[in-house]
Amino acid sequence: MSDDYDPLEAMRQCLREIGAVESPAIIKPKPLEVVHLPITGPGSITGAIGFMAVLAYPNEIDKRDAFLEAGQAYAIRMFRPKDRKVFPGRLRKYPARRILDKGPLTAGFRRITTRRILAARMLGVFFLKHFGAVVTVEQAAKQVALNSGRVDCNFVQRVWAESKPVIHMAWAMQMHLNDGGSKDIFAYLRNPDWLAPVIEASSKTIVMVHADSTIGLSYKDMIEILPE
Repeated sequence: MSDDYDPLEAMRQCLREIGAVESPAIIKPKPLEVVHLPITGPGSITGAIGFMAVLAYPNEIDKRDAFLEAGQAYAIRMFRPKDRKVFPGRLRKYPARRILDKGPLTAGFRRITTRRILAARMLGVFFLKHFGAVVTVEQAAKQVALNSGRVDCNFVQRVWAESKPVIHMAWAMQMHLNDGGSKDIFAYLRNPDWLAPVIEASSKTIVMVHADSTIGLSYKDMIEILPE
């Protein structure tokens, strides 16, 4: 392999060539869950909060809801910082410090930038097999764990298994981060212009994952994100 080989660019090329058009041979079953999100206009802030919430907590609905509430409170505060009346009734019942608590947002984004991004890198190892590599989940986990300096005997369960319903979303988010995306959750909420292209990329990636039998996932295992 030449010294100028760029695995990230190889993955991008794979995404362009394989995921650009959905194959008519693919039969699309019902996904695990379908989430419709607004991606344009003022509602795109709500869409950004929803995307992050699902990506952070695909299997933990209570934590997902807490993230959504914290995100909604943060969005309202951006426009009317001192007027408690603008908060929805279900939020006004909480103490002010809880309404304005950023904790659920930072915790959720930390989950995204650690576990989900590591899972996306594992998916990248699978995608590279189109360039001659053949891997298993365990081999991909070992490679990513070593590259990231992680020593975790539960790496497959904690990172891969937990991320499977949103692995296509994680891949799209990783590509955005690698292309210069912010590491600040609040920047994503203040300016949700990233949302539409990331959802588009995740829609292409879910096709690739479903079509690749070595990954062991299909539509029925994954959460599909669609624009409203």
